[in-house]
Amino acid sequence: MALNTDHQIVVRTADQQVFSVDHGLFLPGNHNWTAASLATAAPATLDPQFAQHLERAELDAAVDRLRVVSDAAIARVLAGVPPTWGAGDSMLTALAGYLAERRDRLCNP
Repeated sequence: MALNTDHQIVVRTADQQVFSVDHGLFLPGNHNWTAASLATAAPATLDPQFAQHLERAELDAAVDRLRVVSDAAIARVLAGVPPTWGAGDSMLTALAGYLAERRDRLCNP
């Protein structure tokens, strides 16, 4: 859903279930993201690094789970960001919009 510059995938060998972990560098600008870097990010697309590990049914299931992530749920998560992280209200509002827009694009291609 976001921009990935640091792929970290764990595949459980017993059932080939795929997990994406450590999303610290998934935003445009990595740790130095800004409202401007979010606003000018490329459109959301399926990352080929992940696509090679997933069947169509698994991708469809992921989109179904993504569809139920409401704007309110995004807001609740971002409300928990500690002030010490340095992301003020305007940055968090921009991030909420960025995440919601990408969710909508991926769920309604």
